[in-house]
Amino acid sequence: MPSWSETFIDAFNTHEVEPMQALTSPDIHWEDVSGHIEFRGPDGVRDMVQLTLAAVPDCKFIHHFGMKQDNSYVVEWTMAGTIFGQEFSCRGASVGETDDAGLIVHNRDYWDSRSFPGMPGGPENPSMEEVEAKKAALNT
Repeated sequence: MPSWSETFIDAFNTHEVEPMQALTSPDIHWEDVSGHIEFRGPDGVRDMVQLTLAAVPDCKFIHHFGMKQDNSYVVEWTMAGTIFGQEFSCRGASVGETDDAGLIVHNRDYWDSRSFPGMPGGPENPSMEEVEAKKAALNT
């Protein structure tokens, strides 16, 4: 029998709205933190699934780790697929809370924007020398 976190990933991999809606409360608040997008309610879940599939129609989520304790959970995953004609994979994690019936009331997705084609990747990590120089400049 799959774990709670495997069921979460399996719902995404159906490429259908209903399995994901079945995991969520009617009061769901779904945040795509890295994408700066928020979704609310069953219609929001539908929009989130449809947006994901519009961007990456062949997306596949791979389960790495998950745990659920009381009303809190975390799921670590990789999403792979094709976007803009380019194959990619992107590591991420979902963190959230459920109600007493086990339905998701708040989910926050965090994923590596640098590995997602077409997304601004943010600044490159500075070298240690740059960090030390900035620190020294602040202390003078």
